[in-house]
Amino acid sequence: MRADRSSGRLRGVTRSLAASLLAAAVAAACTQSGPTPTPRPSAPPPAAPPSAAVPGLWSVTAFGARGDAVHDDTAAFQRAVDAAGAAGGSVLVPPLPGGRGYVIAGTVRVPAAVSLIGGLAGFGNNVEGPIPEAQIKGSKILARPSALHQPLFQLERGTTVRGLWISYDQQPMPSDQEFQDPSSPFHYPSFAAARAGFVRDHVKADGPTFYIPTGANVVVEDIVADRYYDFLYLKAGARLQVDRLQLYGYERGFVIEDSRDVDRLSHVLYVPASGPVPFGRQGDRTWSWIYGIIASQPGNVVIQAGRADGWELHDIYIFGAHTGIQIGASAAFPIVDPVSGSTFTDTAPNTGPWGQLSNIGLDQTVVGLHFVWPDGIGTQIADLEMYPGLSDGSLYRAATGSGDLRRVAAQAAFLFEPTFSEANAGPLIPSVLASNVSVFGVKDAAHFAGAAATPSEANGRLFLVGGDLSMEISSLSTLGYDARHLLAAAPTAGAVSIRVRGYLNAGRPQSDLRLDKSGVRSLP
Repeated sequence: MRADRSSGRLRGVTRSLAASLLAAAVAAACTQSGPTPTPRPSAPPPAAPPSAAVPGLWSVTAFGARGDAVHDDTAAFQRAVDAAGAAGGSVLVPPLPGGRGYVIAGTVRVPAAVSLIGGLAGFGNNVEGPIPEAQIKGSKILARPSALHQPLFQLERGTTVRGLWISYDQQPMPSDQEFQDPSSPFHYPSFAAARAGFVRDHVKADGPTFYIPTGANVVVEDIVADRYYDFLYLKAGARLQVDRLQLYGYERGFVIEDSRDVDRLSHVLYVPASGPVPFGRQGDRTWSWIYGIIASQPGNVVIQAGRADGWELHDIYIFGAHTGIQIGASAAFPIVDPVSGSTFTDTAPNTGPWGQLSNIGLDQTVVGLHFVWPDGIGTQIADLEMYPGLSDGSLYRAATGSGDLRRVAAQAAFLFEPTFSEANAGPLIPSVLASNVSVFGVKDAAHFAGAAATPSEANGRLFLVGGDLSMEISSLSTLGYDARHLLAAAPTAGAVSIRVRGYLNAGRPQSDLRLDKSGVRSLP
């Protein structure tokens, strides 16, 4: 083999037998275009061939993905993951400069044992708050579904998705001025009318971004997602692993319909849909109606689980949502599959989610923790901070408790439904153990407009109880809750016992408390 087939000509040197054998081996491994030349230092690296340049590693660009923010790259992504799926492997989503992105208009079905990777470590983008999309660089997906209720990525067992920025960039984010301008397509005569109609009239039911029909050991990490309708839906599976996510959405964040082993969600930040616009003011325009509208929609539940045979939620921070975490499902609060439209309701006793919640921040919600269906093992909570400062205008049917019970709002830090009962928990009264809990009833009208309301303004409660409950709280700090706004019990409430040991109100030490249907009294 002649030495001048390499990029640097060897002159006056006779190749050794070993060098000839090495060159022959390289030639055999190359594609049909011949052996890969050794590039000069200034030459760009050769393009990756359609097959894996490194065993087990593929790139979507090698299969035709353009990333020009115009052409649909769904088919190219599918070809890449199918190629990787033959043996199991990883598919790279190379980073792009500002103004570009990979358009996905269909569903990419990721086969078992395949990883779809953008940033090799960390988030792989420069998103920091509301940055105009043309300035965002990194592994960018522009989600533009061609149909409603269509998954962006459908994942099988053993799949991983990491390091992507995903934007549903065609969803609307009107300013306050557009809502109030009669000539605007987003005009409504009042905030209440806008809250009732905007999502129905203008927001497409896009998503879920990730849909898992059935499968275990799915990993989703280092993702930034904006303006999705539903983010992740696990229909049936186990051992879901979610870590390091920044979410900006319209409706549900994480939904677990039926999982038969422990799922783990950690290091998650949730804020209502943002797009390239900020909270508050930008120039002569403001955005507060849109955040108040989104955050007070009853369908805006950040974490929702029907059955979970063990779950761990850690380091979750939510700023602006109707319901932070919903535990269990019932006929009154079913879990709806966004793809098939089927509903899941629990009827078997003692099968609700159970597990541990730690380091949870629920800032500006209508309901912090919503308990729907019980499990005899119960829920354990540590280091919980809540700010119930929103109202959706709905009422709670209260019959006993303290304060004005004529128009009690369905606003609460802890809400327990009638189905959260001893009858549905086997031989035990449903129990909750909590430590280091802070609940501050403050509102943020600058960010959430007419949805903002303190517990006293909305006539909300710290506890709304409709079923049976045995709850122990060690260390509780409150602000904005006096004795009138601690508890309201519905006619369906049965055995209710809430004991608080170590109680601060507005930073001042108080007596330990016992709350039940007869009222609030000090513990000896």
